[in-house]
Amino acid sequence: MALKKRFNTKTFLYILLVIVIIGAGYIVITNLPPSIDFLNPGEVLQNPQKYLNKEIIVKGYYAKDSADNPIITNKMDEAASGRVTLFFDYSNIVNATDDLREGTVYYFTGSLVLKSQEITQIYEFVAKEFREV
Repeated sequence: MALKKRFNTKTFLYILLVIVIIGAGYIVITNLPPSIDFLNPGEVLQNPQKYLNKEIIVKGYYAKDSADNPIITNKMDEAASGRVTLFFDYSNIVNATDDLREGTVYYFTGSLVLKSQEITQIYEFVAKEFREV
């Protein structure tokens, strides 16, 4: 009889341990930060009609081009092959000039607009907020 009672206690402890492990796993998984669906500048410019006037998140380096215009780029090296730049307007963001640092990667939230349609279409990303990656 004593052996059977000990087995039941041991079994009960194993079941309790499994429940605690499952519960801890559930808590960890449900408290993970949400994933961010973002685009890079190349994806935006490959199919701009898809993103035109829609709110999107773009991940890229903040930089300035040779004319000192703000841009978002996928690579900081200007001579790098496959470098894509997206014109960037941050005038809607308070203190953006103080907070943005060149060469830093950010998530920019905003919308793509058609800036010019003369010879070629020029798109600009109008940001409403950003945060450092």
